[in-house]
Amino acid sequence: MSNALADERPPSVLLVSDHDWLALALGAVASGWGYAVGRAASLEQALHVADATNPDVVFVDAWLEARLAGRQRVGRALREAGAITPATPVVAFSADPLSRDDRLAALAGGAWDVVELPVDAPLLRLRLDAWLAAKRYADRLERASLLDREAPVYNLRGLLSRARELGADAARGGTPLACVAIGTGTSAGPADDAATRRAEEADEAARLRGAWLASGRASDVIGRVGRTQFVVLAPRTGAAGARVLADRLAVALDGAGPERVRTSVMALEPTPAGPDDAIALVGRAVATLQRTAPPELAAR
Repeated sequence: MSNALADERPPSVLLVSDHDWLALALGAVASGWGYAVGRAASLEQALHVADATNPDVVFVDAWLEARLAGRQRVGRALREAGAITPATPVVAFSADPLSRDDRLAALAGGAWDVVELPVDAPLLRLRLDAWLAAKRYADRLERASLLDREAPVYNLRGLLSRARELGADAARGGTPLACVAIGTGTSAGPADDAATRRAEEADEAARLRGAWLASGRASDVIGRVGRTQFVVLAPRTGAAGARVLADRLAVALDGAGPERVRTSVMALEPTPAGPDDAIALVGRAVATLQRTAPPELAAR
């Protein structure tokens, strides 16, 4: 999607509240300003809706968060799960007066602002306009970035860019190019809530990334292609050498269990014909991960 087309979509707001009349009241205000309105009645629903819509603003019912005592604040949980970006404004709202301590707790939990209903509409709209401009600018930068939002590795765009470079170098130098696909699952079952699964996925992804950085080579190129899925390009390496690298990863991940870590090795030998061969190699690796991933991971 081009930057221009992405910015032409209507701005969107996600309302997280289990009180219908509160959400309807605030939603009516936002829709009147041209915002597409999404609804969620729980943190788990908010994770799924945010994944699907990339909201420009998230409004969270302050009293819903109060009932989640002892658990993460909704805004912070959405950010840590990667469902929204750090540039996405989160606003706590309430139909009842909030104490100073309530406001401080909301801000400490990741809210950018706290509003009480009925809202001061002109003031809120000016704030939304400013936040939306900043959010859209951050989105444009992210779409142009070659790095993953959550990890110091390449995203798919960056991985394909490096694959093109490595494919051209290998073709000129007459050297092979190998690829290792790495995926993992979590121990969270269907009964576990979405926040728990996301937390485990983040831990697994960090462990996989750290293990590869510890066991791989400086010349290897690693990219994240899914929540807990990575593809590594190994220049000047054939299938046998890539298998050695994968075995080193298994040693670094000792204790993970073979049912949770999946690796596959593929290589262009004797040499790739050019950049397109390397791009195709990455495509095969991503397809392999999608075929072998658990259904809940493959769908994301």
